[in-house]
Amino acid sequence: MIVKILSSARNFAGVQYNECKNDAGKSELLVGQNFSALGNKSEVNRMDHIRYMEAVCALNPRVTNRQFHAVISAKGVDYPLDKLKEMGVSFLEKMGYGNIPI
Repeated sequence: MIVKILSSARNFAGVQYNECKNDAGKSELLVGQNFSALGNKSEVNRMDHIRYMEAVCALNPRVTNRQFHAVISAKGVDYPLDKLKEMGVSFLEKMGYGNIPI
């Protein structure tokens, strides 16, 4: 497994990019957690997530780059989706991002 940390961003363009891939059937959302104020995940859309994350970021004026962007690659290995989810959540928790919206 290889992890590549990409440039952080001031906006949530990565959310838009990933949602477009999901809509096209090229990817799938594996986890959406720590969005408790939004209620049921199936009833919210990408703009709901973005507005929520913007509101959370606004609580701390020191936040300038709002989006952490990393890619976890398992090239040549087929993992079941639940294992990929577990690896991603574990990585974020170990990086100290376990309690923020992911």
